[in-house]
Amino acid sequence: MDFNIKNFSISQWEETYDYVNKNITGMNIKVSVNVLENKTIIKISQLDKQYEVYRRKLEDLIIWLVKGTYVVGYHLLCDVSYAEECDKDVELDKGKKCLFDNFQMYLNLLFEEGKEKLFSVLGRQSNLFSCAYRMSKMSYTENGWTFGTEAFLKDGLWHVKDGTPYYDLTADIITRIVE
Repeated sequence: MDFNIKNFSISQWEETYDYVNKNITGMNIKVSVNVLENKTIIKISQLDKQYEVYRRKLEDLIIWLVKGTYVVGYHLLCDVSYAEECDKDVELDKGKKCLFDNFQMYLNLLFEEGKEKLFSVLGRQSNLFSCAYRMSKMSYTENGWTFGTEAFLKDGLWHVKDGTPYYDLTADIITRIVE
């Protein structure tokens, strides 16, 4: 299975993960994946001789999943839409560093605890980046707690300049801290 980032699909990544995970479980094998010096090392243990014919295909699928996991992680950790234009590069670098520094752990989560756990951890880390950024840019004014000139926090909601409210997780978290 060739990996083509231009044609990458999260649904295909999830389907491939489900297929591989089902086979790992069904064949009762252990898989460990390590990334050392930009090389992916796959160890498959407890593989019965009857399944040996599938080893190479399984390894190819796992390598494809590793590459896809990087894309998934990048998409979640490097989405800096929350940042002001002047800060986007700095926030992007934070996301890249987090992904690079923790990639082995993310792979362990995927292969030991499943894709849902991986999504949960990546999503929470992304929310932490957004929340920390917004908190660093907040100040108290006559309108209450404000985020730059774009929004103010009231009753657990962000309110944009025209008064339109919207909710995101950072509004809830910050409300619990400042109110």
